[in-house]
This record gives sequence, C-alpha cells and structure tokens, in this order.
Amino acid sequence: GIISICQLQGNDFAAVSTSELIHIKNDKLKKYCHKSKLGIADDEYINYVYQTPGQVGKVYILTSKNVYIFDHEFCRGKRIPNLKTADYRIIMRLTKNLYFFGTYGQGYYLHDGVNWTAMPLDNKGFLKFAHTALVDTQNHVWFSSNNGLFRARIQDLINYTKDHHYEIFYYYYDRTSGFATNEF
Repeated sequence: GIISICQLQGNDFAAVSTSELIHIKNDKLKKYCHKSKLGIADDEYINYVYQTPGQVGKVYILTSKNVYIFDHEFCRGKRIPNLKTADYRIIMRLTKNLYFFGTYGQGYYLHDGVNWTAMPLDNKGFLKFAHTALVDTQNHVWFSSNNGLFRARIQDLINYTKDHHYEIFYYYYDRTSGFATNEF
C-alpha cells in the first residue's frame, strides 16, 4: 500500500510503499523501483517521500534508518552521509530555505539546503518524538509530539544552527493548558 506521495512537477508524482517507489507521469506508470535498486538496505523501510518546492529533481526519501536523495530519472538513491542513523518520519518546510526533519525517538534535525543540525531537545526530552513543525504568522514554530505541544521562535532555531551554544526556549503546552490529551 501507498504510504506517502509527492508531486514532482505538474502531472508527475512519486509514491512510496515501505519497500518500493513508483514514478507516475500523466496518470501512467513511468518507473517502478524496488528499494534495493535505490540503494536502500533490506532492513530499512521507506517512511516518506518529499519534493522540495522550487527545486525540481531534489526528492528526499526517508527511511527507518537514513535519508536519501532520489534521482527519479535514473531510479537511484544516494544516502546523505554524516547523518546519524534514525527512524526518519517527516519533512516540513519552515522557511524558504529551512526544513524540519522529524524522527521517531531520536529528536529532530534542521536542514538549510547545505548543513544538517541535530537540534537540542526540551528539558524533559519530549521532543525526541516531534511529529511535525509549522510556522505561524508571528514567526513561532509549533512542534507536536507524543507528550504535548511546543512553541519556539524560528530565529532561535536559526541562531542555534549557526552557533550551537545558543539556547532555545521551548514553551510547553499540555493538559494543564486545557488540552484533552498530551498526544498530538
């Protein structure tokens, strides 16, 4: 079954299951690629596929262990080096050039198109399970997690990517803030 799909360009799509990628163009199957052809190991499962807006051809495949750049014309994947092994689950665009990469249990990363930064967690470590991140009109980033909702200033996150000594203040919302649950 299909677990993730992204629009590559126009009527051109990439869809993934846990073990394959399907390239569909003009409502017709263009290519089928098993994960082994993409360079993804047998013990890895595909979780997500994402096309970066405005960067035709830059397609990310997230797996249970790594992040890959996918070349859909040649049906090849290339693992991004120097990233820690993690169960990568989602990508969200925060600004024009800044992306959130969420993992399951290993925290979150920010990527500016060149550099990858493992971000610091909140003081209780709840952001190890950050599910998604969205930016509001006040330049705050909202993170959903298994254990509550968090808010931080986007500029604080950007400052941390440049100077790893910069402290990020996470404002925490949970049941005491009026929510029916802590799980988001």
